[in-house]
Amino acid sequence: MAIGSGAGTIVSGQRKLVDIATARKKPQFTGETINISGDVAPLYLLIKKLGKSKKVNQASYFHLETDWLPVEVTNTTVGTGTTVTITAGHEVRVAVGTILLCTRTGELMRVATVASGSLGVDRGVGGGGPGAVALQNPEPLLIVGFADTEGNTSPSGKSSEPTSKTNYCQTFRQALELSGRDLESDNYGPGELERIKGDALEAITQNMEKSFLLNNCTGTATDPSMTAGVLGLVTTNAYDVAGALTETALTDNFITPWFRRNNSKKRMMVFAGEKFLRALGQFGLDNIRYASSDTGIGISVMKYRTNFGEVECVRHGLLTPVGNSNSAATYGMQGYAFGLNMEYVGKRVFGDRELQLLKDRQTPDRDGIKWEYLSDEGFYLASESQHAILKGITG
Repeated sequence: MAIGSGAGTIVSGQRKLVDIATARKKPQFTGETINISGDVAPLYLLIKKLGKSKKVNQASYFHLETDWLPVEVTNTTVGTGTTVTITAGHEVRVAVGTILLCTRTGELMRVATVASGSLGVDRGVGGGGPGAVALQNPEPLLIVGFADTEGNTSPSGKSSEPTSKTNYCQTFRQALELSGRDLESDNYGPGELERIKGDALEAITQNMEKSFLLNNCTGTATDPSMTAGVLGLVTTNAYDVAGALTETALTDNFITPWFRRNNSKKRMMVFAGEKFLRALGQFGLDNIRYASSDTGIGISVMKYRTNFGEVECVRHGLLTPVGNSNSAATYGMQGYAFGLNMEYVGKRVFGDRELQLLKDRQTPDRDGIKWEYLSDEGFYLASESQHAILKGITG
């Protein structure tokens, strides 16, 4: 091999001299330069804008269920006795002295004892309804109040620590490379580095956005670690439309369950695919108000009025069809809508490894440069029943 000929390997995708010789034109960078658009990464950028970020140096813990305002327990045994068998876990919702109402019969009951999976009750207290009518399975019993006996001690208290789960940070990386001739070539212009850097920044931002939304897992600590996304965490209010979305289905299976646990005024946002927004426009014209974005990240917000409050709807640029044909089999992510209470959404950053640009990652003998965007972040979601998912919308 001749001296000076070099012994390196051409990197896949690297431009060679023939590429420069045959191109012979300068690209119009104005139309190709990419700024990160809020429409393709609204969740991630909004989390950053709202300051919903926290540093961790271990697994990222988040609250799955707070349940401070339970509304009912559910009886699961048919009978007229004074022992009420209830759904496992519902016993933490009541204490001795809690008053329950069977709405079907009008009967009032007072909790006398609390055990795992069962309650001892006084039937028909205060003359509130017949105490001899059998309860059904299932039979919701509304929590309507509390009545204590005179001179009693205080009731048992609730733990201040809600149920928690563990999520993990995920390492995201996106490299960019340019040869020495790419950097110096007049054909590709001095703006080539900025263009490639913009491409890489958009790519890693979209990867984080899609992982935060679509990682349908419970989070894993195995190497490589993965963060669970909305699809993997929200299970209580998840509804498969499996067809055209109707106004009744929207109200009964999305809006009502979602808002039931969000009575106070919070930032309720829907990150939606095209099918959801199209259906919304067809049957909700009187309830739709278009508003300029007040998020500061350049997204367009459409506000949808409901009996519960306003919903901020955002068209998500990544929830698009899969494939070339627009058929039922290829509706893909455009049939999804993610309803999030932004008060309980955020991210966790492992140490100081928030999104950053690392320069000079190339080997010492490389004729060119290699830079890299790197981030080590995980998705945070509290109280999963205060969020909702719709999927399977075909029209």
